[in-house]
Amino acid sequence: YLSLILGSLVFFILLPGSLFLLGQYVDKLMPINWPSKLEFVLGIICIPSGLFFLIWAMVTQWRIGKGTPTPTAPTQQLIIEGPYKLCRNPIVFGELQYYFGLGTLFGSLTNGIVCCLVSLIGMSIYYKFVEEKELLERIEKGMGKAIQRIDIAKYDYQDTIDNSDEKSNDWQSLIDEAE
Repeated sequence: YLSLILGSLVFFILLPGSLFLLGQYVDKLMPINWPSKLEFVLGIICIPSGLFFLIWAMVTQWRIGKGTPTPTAPTQQLIIEGPYKLCRNPIVFGELQYYFGLGTLFGSLTNGIVCCLVSLIGMSIYYKFVEEKELLERIEKGMGKAIQRIDIAKYDYQDTIDNSDEKSNDWQSLIDEAE
C-alpha cells in the first residue's frame, strides 16, 4: 500500500504541480488568448475523463493482474480486459488527459498543451529506458523457469523411454506439476 500511496502522491500532486509551473512559464513566454469557454469545457471534460481511466486501469491491475502500476508491486499476469481492451496503456491515456485538463482549467490551453507534451515525452523516456528493461527481465526470468521445466520433462521422458515401465508414473507426475 505504501508504494501505491507514494505513487499517487507523485502522479496526482507533485508531477502535475511541476508541469503546471512549467506551463505557466511557457504561457508567459508565448501568451495566446484562447477562448475562455473552450478552456473551461476542455478542462471540465478532460479531468474527470482522465481520472476515470486512471482509476479503472488501477482497479483492473489490482483485481485481474494481482498487482499495481508501481514497479515495486507489478502485476503478476497479462491484462487484456477492461480498459486494456480499449487501448494499450490506459494509465498513460488517463494521465495525459488529467494533466491536460488541469493545465487548461487552472491555467490556459497553452499550459494544458505543455503539461500534456512534457508528460508524454517524460513517460516515453521512462517506458523506453526503465519499464521495458524491467519487463524484459521479468519475461526472461519466467522463460528461464519454463525452459528449465521443459528440459527436466524432456530428460525424464527420455529416461522413461529407456526404462519404460519403471518410471512412467514419475514422468506423468512431472508433467502434471509443470502444467
